[in-house]
Amino acid sequence: MNQRALTVCILLLVASGLSAQARLSGGLDVSLKNDGGVFSTRELVSLEAQSPLVDFVTSQSVNSDGKYGSDIANFRNSQSFFENYAVMETGYTTLHLNPVEFQIGRIRHSEVFDSPYSLFINSGNPSAVGAVLSYRDPVFAYESRWIRLNERSELGVDAPPAWNAANGGSGGFPDRGANIKTITFTLGHQKFGIQDAGVYTGRSFDLEYFVSPMPEYFTQYFYGTAGRPWTTSTNENNLIGFFWTWTDPKFKLGAQVLIDDFSLHFLFPVQVPNNPWKAAWTLGAELPTWAGTFGLHHAGALKYTFEPIDATVGKDAASAYGYTLYPDTRYGMKGGYRPFVIEDNALGYLHGENNLAILLTYENTWNRVFRGSSQVEFLVAGSNSPANPWHDARGSNEVGSHWIDDPVLQQSVVWTTDLRWALGDWELYFLTKLGGIWHVLELRDPVGLTGTEANLDRLVAIYKPSDTNKAVAMVSLGVSYRWNISSTLAWLRPLVP
Repeated sequence: MNQRALTVCILLLVASGLSAQARLSGGLDVSLKNDGGVFSTRELVSLEAQSPLVDFVTSQSVNSDGKYGSDIANFRNSQSFFENYAVMETGYTTLHLNPVEFQIGRIRHSEVFDSPYSLFINSGNPSAVGAVLSYRDPVFAYESRWIRLNERSELGVDAPPAWNAANGGSGGFPDRGANIKTITFTLGHQKFGIQDAGVYTGRSFDLEYFVSPMPEYFTQYFYGTAGRPWTTSTNENNLIGFFWTWTDPKFKLGAQVLIDDFSLHFLFPVQVPNNPWKAAWTLGAELPTWAGTFGLHHAGALKYTFEPIDATVGKDAASAYGYTLYPDTRYGMKGGYRPFVIEDNALGYLHGENNLAILLTYENTWNRVFRGSSQVEFLVAGSNSPANPWHDARGSNEVGSHWIDDPVLQQSVVWTTDLRWALGDWELYFLTKLGGIWHVLELRDPVGLTGTEANLDRLVAIYKPSDTNKAVAMVSLGVSYRWNISSTLAWLRPLVP
């Protein structure tokens, strides 16, 4: 099928989906935030077209918090868009072919295991280009998800030093992609799931990872073994895991486990000394009552989890397969570079490696108009560097298994509230975040590492507990509006000649 014929087929499919049954809607969300005395604004615009066969969803936000570089504009008195930057939040198409569903585009990714501490996909629902192919029936479900991590990245002279070194002085992150597969069995109130994820470098999409139901442990092993004409790189990463949930009107329970870089080395401890365990876990319970729903959640991850096992330039930086959206702890901005927030860069468990978290939650709805939720999180965290394997050590044989045993640890207590008031198509909301962080994780360069330009680990900074303490104080006020475009068009139709 040539490109023109394929385009015609897609247009016919779209036209059939957007029939008279299509529902069009739009949204506008405006908020003002004070975070530690710094004021910023955020505006989000969305548009959705939904039908029994096909959905189109797109949204974009404009922000003034200075997190990323401002957009270019040729105003008389300013070369930026009033110091604002725009973000493509979503832009995807979903085909409903019951019981099969296919979604492609820029998606806010989530996973089947619903938890504030989900391990395979960050519970903050990161936005990235990708595709999801799924099948569901009352007993069995299968999902294959592709996430584009990096493609044609270009950070110029302000790239972090590791990638400047890798690309001759002015480069970006290497092309990288990830695939997550989930198989779920439902038996009454219980669900059992098997999860399987892979990260590869040198390309942002790999067809075989996405379409093959083969466990990705074998796919990455076959791809990464030298001496075969189909070998793609020196190494690729694989993570496996399991989950269980029990859901009924009286209570909800759940547990999930993730094992990173799974191997059989633990069967031969003498042959592979000091090889570290790399794993994460989470447990949770929710109890609905007449006064609202109360929840208790716990999660943790061992040190070195989600990291690659080495960091060299190689073929397209072939070892940059950490389980993160970007393979570094810093990104370039005009005049230098700044640190990633760990929770923004994590592809899986939002707090990354080497920590313990406990979360108390509460939520309720009053008179179908007022909604409120509140949570308190206690977090203890040690050194963390999802792109620097082994931190200050050289090689896994120097480290062994560790978990929050640093001499100094970050400790934090943060209370978050979210209050919302629905007024027809309008909604007012009030968000707060209050707390404190002691021995804040701050970036520093690794120590004791030397080597050639090919060894990038000596150039990738590490988050380490510091002597800095800080208060957390954030308040945000916002209003959102949902516009039912289809209803408006139906009302206007009799007025049109």
